[in-house]
Amino acid sequence: MIYNDNNGAQGLVARWTLTFLHALTYVMLFGLASVDAQLLSSDSPAGYIDNAIVRNRFRLRFDAAYDNPFPDRAEFFYAKCGCFSGGNGPGPAFPDSGVDFQELEFAAEHLVYGDMVSAFVELPIRFINPDFNENAAGLGDIRAGFKAALLSDDNSILTFQLRGYFPTGDGIKGLGTEHVSLEPGFLFASQANRLSTFGEFRAWIPIGGEKETFNGTVRNFSGTVLRYGLGAGYDIYQEYCCSEQAVTNRLTAVTEVVGWTVLDGLKFRDPTPTNPVSLGDAVFDSAVNDTIVNLKLGLRWSTPRDSIYVGYGRALTGDIWYRDIVRAEYVLRY
Repeated sequence: MIYNDNNGAQGLVARWTLTFLHALTYVMLFGLASVDAQLLSSDSPAGYIDNAIVRNRFRLRFDAAYDNPFPDRAEFFYAKCGCFSGGNGPGPAFPDSGVDFQELEFAAEHLVYGDMVSAFVELPIRFINPDFNENAAGLGDIRAGFKAALLSDDNSILTFQLRGYFPTGDGIKGLGTEHVSLEPGFLFASQANRLSTFGEFRAWIPIGGEKETFNGTVRNFSGTVLRYGLGAGYDIYQEYCCSEQAVTNRLTAVTEVVGWTVLDGLKFRDPTPTNPVSLGDAVFDSAVNDTIVNLKLGLRWSTPRDSIYVGYGRALTGDIWYRDIVRAEYVLRY
């Protein structure tokens, strides 16, 4: 067994984090200074960045993503594969280097304390299409948590969110991670006239997860993953009711940049992907400092009661979770 630890650019995580926080701080200050529009009279137009608005809603979402080369990286997508000597991983039996997947998600959020705190649950149904392992479908890892508005005015909101990931997906089929994870984060949204801005900073922290021993050193296979994003939406079409100050329906063009940085963990690479059963030359790679950045483009049609979003995402970096992703969702507010 060979272990490669790619420890170049030791300050990469710190630089990315500091740059993002500077940008998010600027957006927050700009948003909190805006006074000429009512905050998101329909809802946040974001398609991929988590919604900072705390309210009652139901969401139906469909994702189709393609070409995940390291599906067990830090056990973020699915569990460590069972492709090691003795099959000691809870994930799929063989290594895969090009996993496609689709996910249908049912989500509900409900206010539990005024209009400042809400609880939510997300139920994903995953369809996985690996190169070597069998196709599978079923319940993924259920997610649940709460959101609490920390600061808000008529135009802007800063929200704390805590999400838990629970191992309800069958790891051996690639439907889950087989461990609990916690994800604290901060979300921001602002609106000024036709322009809305939004951002997020989240930390996905595995609780438990697999380990691997190399030369007497026990290393975590799972690892903490930072997620950060900034986005903007511009209303390219608006319909008014009663007065020009009351926007009812709107069509919003949405642009988002979303990134992930892996702080710890491993990933499995098979140097002979055409013969995944042969494990004699299997290679561990460090996932530390793997940084993924995606560009997301989409459109959202919003009414006072609901909205529809369609969008496309493309990886901008060499490290990827997927090469391409298509998302469609329907949101009903109540």
